[in-house]
This record gives sequence, structure tokens and C-alpha cells, in this order.
Amino acid sequence: SPWRQLLGQIKILHDECCNANSKIDLPLTTTFLGQCMDHTQQPVRTAAGDSLLELYKHHGNNIRQMLSTYEEQKSSIAWKRLFDNFDRIDGKPSVADVLKQKEQDSQEELQQLRQERKRLKALVRSHELPHAICLFCGVGQSGAMEEHYLNCAMLTYCGHCKQMVEVSGLTDHLLGECEVHDQFYKCRRCGEAVHNSNHGDHQSCPCMK
Repeated sequence: SPWRQLLGQIKILHDECCNANSKIDLPLTTTFLGQCMDHTQQPVRTAAGDSLLELYKHHGNNIRQMLSTYEEQKSSIAWKRLFDNFDRIDGKPSVADVLKQKEQDSQEELQQLRQERKRLKALVRSHELPHAICLFCGVGQSGAMEEHYLNCAMLTYCGHCKQMVEVSGLTDHLLGECEVHDQFYKCRRCGEAVHNSNHGDHQSCPCMK
């Protein structure tokens, strides 16, 4: 089939790409492989990406410059993976690495908040902190605090699991510890937790304009 013939041509060209002293026409080869990155067949895209990586190892930023229009305009997984690998060759964190680190930092912060909340609750139970001071808003009140917690401006009920959470942590709760957290996603623009059923309505949110 035509695509298998194309795949064979790329594999032959790959050997030249691995050779730093190859006499291949670099702009022509880069353009050809760039076009193959948009092929409908995944084996062709993979082979083209592997060959471009070999070229990048030997010619560095010249290859990125030749593919600059693709980097600016393409958003396919194959192109993102290719430019991420370019960054890794340069010793720089890729976009995927940065996002992964941010997610890890966010999870660590959330875990710290949970541990601090447990510690404060334990202190209250052991009477090391007075019951008359709200742990969340700092308001003092004589007598038991149960009624105050029900009306504290810093606390709210999750409408999905009925757990009381801090208002400032509601988004993290919905995305992580809530029983139905898999029904939510995080808006990339405003950072809020959006229920899957409200995706259409959220598109009209000012943050999407």
C-alpha cells in the first residue's frame, strides 16, 4: 500500500538522519518528515518523529527553526511529543514535565492541608485549643462551636457528598477528595471545578471569552 511504501522510504532516510556527516539536503528532508508527521497512519507519524529526533541531536536548533510554523500551529499529540523531546534533548523541562510538576506540587499542598486540618481537629478534641475560637475564621464565641460551624462564612457544605469543607478549598475538594470527583474537571482558564454536565454552560463564562 502507498503508506507502507512511504514508511519504507522514511526508514531508509532514518539511517542518514542518524549520521552526523550525512550529505542529505537538510531543509528538504526536514520538510518531508514534517509533512509525514501529519499522515493519517500512526506508524508513519512515529517513524517521521524518530527521524526528526535524530536530526535534532546532530543539528539542534536549526531543525526547530525549520519546524517553527508547526510548533506555533500544530496541537496534535505527535507534534507535542516531538517538541517535548526536543526540550529534553536540550536539557530543558518539557511542557509535559512542567504540568506534571505543577500537578505534583498541587497534590502535595492538598495533602499538607488535609494533615493540618486533622491536626487542628485533634487539638480541639484534646482541649489544647479552646472550643470558643473558630479554627477557620478566628471568631470567638461563648459555649459550644457546633452551631457556629454550621454558619461559619469560611465553611460550606459540598452539595455532592454533604461533607463540610472550607470555601477556599472547595475546588480542590471537588477535584480530589469528593466522592464524585470523577464527574468534575478543572477549567484551564479560571481554575474552577466544573461539573461535566455544566460544560456547555461554562463555555459562556466570562473566563472563556
